[in-house]
Amino acid sequence: MGPTLPVSKTQVHVVIGSTHRFSHLEKAKVIGAHLIKRGYPVTILAGPSVRDEIESIGAFFAPMQGRAGGSSTKPEFNQPPPPWAKEMEVSALTNFFIGPIPDEYKSVQDVLKALQQEGQTNVIYMDDIICGAMLPVYLGAPGAIKPNGVIKIGTTPIPHETADTATWTMGIPPQSAHPASVGEMWETKKDIYRSEEIQQHFVNVLREMGVPADKLRSLPRFMHSQGTCCDAYLALSIPEFEYPRSDAPESIHFVGALPTVGNVPSSLPEWWDEVIHAQGSDRKPIVVVSQGAVNNDPTDLILPTIEALKDEDVTVIATLVRGPKITADLPSNVKLADFIPFDTLLQYTDVLVSNGGYGTVQMALSLAVPMVLAGVYLDKYYTNSRAAAMGAAINLGCERVEPGVVKKAVCSILSDQKRKEQCLGIKGRYAEYNALDQIVAFVDELAQK
Repeated sequence: MGPTLPVSKTQVHVVIGSTHRFSHLEKAKVIGAHLIKRGYPVTILAGPSVRDEIESIGAFFAPMQGRAGGSSTKPEFNQPPPPWAKEMEVSALTNFFIGPIPDEYKSVQDVLKALQQEGQTNVIYMDDIICGAMLPVYLGAPGAIKPNGVIKIGTTPIPHETADTATWTMGIPPQSAHPASVGEMWETKKDIYRSEEIQQHFVNVLREMGVPADKLRSLPRFMHSQGTCCDAYLALSIPEFEYPRSDAPESIHFVGALPTVGNVPSSLPEWWDEVIHAQGSDRKPIVVVSQGAVNNDPTDLILPTIEALKDEDVTVIATLVRGPKITADLPSNVKLADFIPFDTLLQYTDVLVSNGGYGTVQMALSLAVPMVLAGVYLDKYYTNSRAAAMGAAINLGCERVEPGVVKKAVCSILSDQKRKEQCLGIKGRYAEYNALDQIVAFVDELAQK
């Protein structure tokens, strides 16, 4: 459990609310493992299917109950309908974010109650934006146990809608009320994230949980509320990644990117040493293409990238994560892997082709890896737009790409020394932060109150 600790800290227990989804659970595990190393007992709540993963880092496991426990596959997210998948985003908000709040709340409250009964009176709670367990607590649900401190881990773009910024995921520059340059996407995102129907669903869920009527009348929009019900919102990024907010809450702090995806049970492919450590003329630029674990139809990005680069003097490494297997014959310059931890793979990568995703982009930025990005659903539109605005990426602004477009973008990056220098400068900014130690510092501070 770590070294002998002062009495004041031995009474503190950290509870982390998470989900079974890889990109979120891994961050909870990385943070939890570091807190354990620093001497804190840690309980992580997630779906029952990941109990062994959580206990393997030395954390206590507690189940997210009911809808909050989920399943590792949700078809409504894996097959978004074209062209903008508005239905998928609405479904995600109503069914994946808002719908499980009662079960998330009950799951966390059961853990807090059990800790109280064991004499653990000083509890720090943290979760990320996908978990709404603390919303009913802050909004006055009857009988709610409030931890001594609450920390939100920012695993997405900052959700606060302020005077300077548009609603979450729109990617609209400050003071731009209706920019013509984003036309249809602006209207689509506005319809989703300012939807009165979704807001009413949010209100109804909280009303059924006993949240007082006066709190419901002044309830902020769902995404905005996620970042306000906490003592500290710790964005896993740097200030330059976000648009400036003149009226940002004092609770927002930037802590940089997490340095690792954690202890992933995965061996490196048999071709790893041959490709990564090739010397002389055998050493070719490495282009990694990956689509993540949600929108993972290989015909959107992976197969077009393989087609685009089949005759180029590069090595293409395609990682499928949780996507379907690729059975087609592959060009000789392509290597396939189910999964390779990005903190390992990106150290050797010259260009990353990805549909984005906040954690992936932050890790690439922190390692000076330039990107070709193609993704518009959920937070990807904002994330990919900001990476491009920083000079670290070419944003294709679509979900399904054409091989010729990918080829042009990859070749442009490989020949652009100025962009490489820009990426190194961004890496330097990330190096000024230490996310894990800063998270511990916030826990330490709240534990002393």
